[in-house]
Amino acid sequence: MRLIDAAGHASYLDAPALFNRYLQDFTGAIQP
Repeated sequence: MRLIDAAGHASYLDAPALFNRYLQDFTGAIQP
């Protein structure tokens, strides 16, 4: 993922939280 690579290794540790937030936003867009 380009966003994680741009942020650096520190964000890699936060990847699960970032992915969860992205997944929630994506799901919210599909399911009201």
